Amino acid sequence: MPGGIIQANKPVEQGQYSVLNGGKVVTGSYTVDFQQGGSVKESCMKQAIDKALAQCPGADALVGITTDNQTKLKFLVFPPIVFENSYTVFVTGTPVKLNK
Repeated sequence: MPGGIIQANKPVEQGQYSVLNGGKVVTGSYTVDFQQGGSVKESCMKQAIDKALAQCPGADALVGITTDNQTKLKFLVFPPIVFENSYTVFVTGTPVKLNK
């Protein structure tokens, strides 16, 4: 599945924020392993963004976000039993602090 590009994870106006982390991007990912009984209770994208933001204390948002995802499905041919089934979301963006 192709990735995507998102301006920001929350409304951010140009010039109304300070770039943190020296302008270096942070990355977060979140995996749901359905084989282990995992379920999607909260947005996988939000979980991945929260993990990325945690890498830069004081960050309010990410800008210039790129996303990707990966689905793993592996089947045993006979009998048809799924033995691996997971979904991972990857998020990369520049952390910023909103000027309030």
